[in-house]
Amino acid sequence: MCCFLLANFFIFLKFSPIFYFFEYFLKIIKLIFMRKK
Repeated sequence: MCCFLLANFFIFLKFSPIFYFFEYFLKIIKLIFMRKK
């Protein structure tokens, strides 16, 4: 049951705009670290 709820939570994250914003934010951080090196 717990695993089922966790899976539903991850599915919700995948379809939520917050997830896309977070992924975009991580890409920006990676680019900044690449430029510093």
